[in-house]
Amino acid sequence: MAESDARNSQGQTLLFHESRSCASQMARLALAAEGLAVTDHGAGVPRMPAPAQPLPVLVHEGRIYAGLGPVLRHIAHDIAKPATSWSMKPAPNREPHEALAWISDAVEAAPLADGLTRHSLAGSGAPLLRLIKGRLDETLSTRAWLSPGRPGVADFAWAVIVRRAEWAGFDVSAHPALRQWLTRLDRKVKLHRFTAPPARRLGGNEAVPLGPARPALI
Repeated sequence: MAESDARNSQGQTLLFHESRSCASQMARLALAAEGLAVTDHGAGVPRMPAPAQPLPVLVHEGRIYAGLGPVLRHIAHDIAKPATSWSMKPAPNREPHEALAWISDAVEAAPLADGLTRHSLAGSGAPLLRLIKGRLDETLSTRAWLSPGRPGVADFAWAVIVRRAEWAGFDVSAHPALRQWLTRLDRKVKLHRFTAPPARRLGGNEAVPLGPARPALI
């Protein structure tokens, strides 16, 4: 997408994405949770960004943010509501830095989460599963959210990853802190509307939904 295209969007917020990818779901969920009206463009529509620009691509206030990291950081820094709008108690100053670290970790984990299957949970996906069952679960055992004082971009990003792991066979019910966190998120932002199962893979390595999770397809 050329710079002139962004200027000609007449104040619209545009999101170009691959709808079934973790990156797409993270961006769409975060934008919807912040109440931002978005003109949503899935892959293959006219005016797609140039191939050199990684998806998702967000056009907001005439500026282009290409790739999951820039998109999520822009939402967290420039779009997200202050914590006091969700909670009367201001968050400690150290927490935003920790939340940004969680966002960076989610950006790195998204490609691996996209490829999760029953078989890969015990192979290439094992490090991600250990992180979910370890550091993520332990953190949420001591606090309600990853973001300061409210559900934020870090929570939305990791919720997409956990739901993708759940579709691949991870039993979230065995981890009360994770399960309760997902329940809280779903009550606030209708998480199930934005987390869809991955596309079915061929060759006996299908990513099929297991367990109680049945996110609604969009």
